[in-house]
Amino acid sequence: MTGCARLLIFMVLFLPVLYIGVSYYQGNDPIAQIKGLFPSNKDNTTSETKPYISKERYGISDDNNREIKSKDKEIDHLKSQIRELQKEIRELKSQSHDH
Repeated sequence: MTGCARLLIFMVLFLPVLYIGVSYYQGNDPIAQIKGLFPSNKDNTTSETKPYISKERYGISDDNNREIKSKDKEIDHLKSQIRELQKEIRELKSQSHDH
């Protein structure tokens, strides 16, 4: 056998095992994902199914959006509070230099 043939056989055997291992490590079910890619005709319907794309996988959820908006409001509030405190510090420094 040539080196190229050995490499191809190794890749055909190793890559699926690697994919399954990494998927389990990330908390996914690789067998279900693979089965989801291929439609099954168990119920003999011709409905077209699309693969499920998890919003959590990409970090998209309504809770995250609400939390982000809440954090943005908190950041804006804290920035305004910092500006007010800096202004107060400048006023106190100017008063202390005047006396």
